[in-house]
Amino acid sequence: MTEKTGITGIVLSGGKSSRMGEEKGLAVFNGRPLIKYAIEILENVCDEVLISANQQAAIPVYQGYPEPLCGIYATNTLWYMNDLISKRQYKMMDLLDAIYCVKVEINHTLPFFMEDMFLNINTGKDLKTAETGRNKR
Repeated sequence: MTEKTGITGIVLSGGKSSRMGEEKGLAVFNGRPLIKYAIEILENVCDEVLISANQQAAIPVYQGYPEPLCGIYATNTLWYMNDLISKRQYKMMDLLDAIYCVKVEINHTLPFFMEDMFLNINTGKDLKTAETGRNKR
């Protein structure tokens, strides 16, 4: 391992990826996201590694549906949120339409995946069904 130098490394991520056709940093190469390679190289020579992303939000997508309540939002999205609230537009999908966000597909290939990680419980019946399913494990 190389000695660290007091330098901060910055990985630039979140560009248009127009030539790639998908979020380039999240594209998988030899079983790992491309951005992971850049981070690991910098971790060997830098005391600190930062990721500079153009996105205002990262939103998980599960079975084709965005999960905006589980997203990560940059602080600069507050202006958009306040603007939508002032217009009495409370749907999270309206926010996603107003900001630049990257959508991250969540599926069984990810090491942290759990079948019920986006379980939707809106009614007492949903709750009972969820409890029954958990007790079967």
